[in-house]
Amino acid sequence: MLDRLSEWYRVVTPNLTHEDLEKRKASVESLILTLKEKSRALIPEAVAGLVWHFDPDSEIVSTLVKAIRAQDLTFPTDIEENELELKVVAALALGEIVNNSKRGKARRLTAVLLVSGLGISRDAHSQTRYLTQMLGELRSKAVGDLDRESVATRQVPPTFAESINLKQRFNAIEEVARSPVVPNHPSPLWPAIGPMLQETFNSFQKRLETLELAQKVDREELEALWWSYSGRSKAMGEPFSRMDAGIAVLRAGHELADICLVPPLPSARYLLEDVVSRGRKRASQRISLESIVSEWTQPLVAGNISPDNARELAKRFPALLPISWIVQRLAESKMSADWTAELETMAGIKKDVALSVAQWAEQVLWEQVAQRVYEG
Repeated sequence: MLDRLSEWYRVVTPNLTHEDLEKRKASVESLILTLKEKSRALIPEAVAGLVWHFDPDSEIVSTLVKAIRAQDLTFPTDIEENELELKVVAALALGEIVNNSKRGKARRLTAVLLVSGLGISRDAHSQTRYLTQMLGELRSKAVGDLDRESVATRQVPPTFAESINLKQRFNAIEEVARSPVVPNHPSPLWPAIGPMLQETFNSFQKRLETLELAQKVDREELEALWWSYSGRSKAMGEPFSRMDAGIAVLRAGHELADICLVPPLPSARYLLEDVVSRGRKRASQRISLESIVSEWTQPLVAGNISPDNARELAKRFPALLPISWIVQRLAESKMSADWTAELETMAGIKKDVALSVAQWAEQVLWEQVAQRVYEG
């Protein structure tokens, strides 16, 4: 997103000189390399700081300040003076990773955390016009990138019959095998046949991988369509339309995330919206977070807690995974925690933030996807 540098820097100041812009561009390029190298540690910290506030003692703050000061020694080290500028520099680096870097773990992790982290927080926080525009644009880019990746990763390569002439290959092996053996000379068979067999084996391996991918794609499509058609929770055996809204969004988001490959296709969000909205009066009406959580029970939260490897992510970054954090907090406290005050302090999300049932369910879906990506 370096092409948006001058536009996004209006969040900080509209009067940045060309020389200063070039310095910040060099800082962002340096930061991108560091974020990719230490993606699992730094990218969650960077997105969390962008969405809410940076921890002054975090590694990402020292990394950001170091990258900027390498080009501009006048940049202050006090986070109270420069947090807004740190947000812009982080946003530029994260956006560039999503928009222009090679597909891989860092790009996917960045995109899903941006989508998850900006799902609720962008509505919960009071922001300036330019900051709101920047965050909205960044989230849209992340969603678009994940949608394109979801289609690309499900494209099955050409079939075995189209890519390999197996009969021709075995004929060549047979011809070598039937050649006469010269007395007192090493057998010519293996040096000639070995590479052929290896090539054939590799071709079979690729074909098996293709078949496995095709099977996963077919199974995902079939399971998602039947799940949507039935409108029933697989875990609870009850129609989502008969559940309280808070229970429906939590279960539906979890179940569809379990069905889908990563990242989910754009159509998954439409299936999810249909499942949680079907047969529900005033489905488009916005419901507060407090109302959603008030309908949860202890067995429900115990059955929807984050996987072990991702649990620390939800615990450390409630701004990125607010629903998962609440579930985990309630499970640990046996429903007694005052999560509303804690969440507002730790993530800036108030209990009265309101979304439709479909939007809440989508937030749950993206949080589950983000945790799967983080788990690797």
